[in-house]
Amino acid sequence: QVPEADRRRLRRNQRLYVEEWVLLLTELRPGLDDAGARALVHAAIGVIQSTLWYSAGLPEDRLRELLRQSALRVLTEA
Repeated sequence: QVPEADRRRLRRNQRLYVEEWVLLLTELRPGLDDAGARALVHAAIGVIQSTLWYSAGLPEDRLRELLRQSALRVLTEA
């Protein structure tokens, strides 16, 4: 239900957000190419966002730390 101009702006902002993370990740992991970094960034975002759709039954601070650790592993160990 969002107007087309707003959707375009949102998609552009999302792409820029991902590209910032790709830039940072490729600086931290020089052997990783842009496509691989982009896939890992999307995976890390997915790890975090997936919990928005269900109740984990964990205290908020515990869930936050679990998600932080999971996203960090995706970005650094894959």
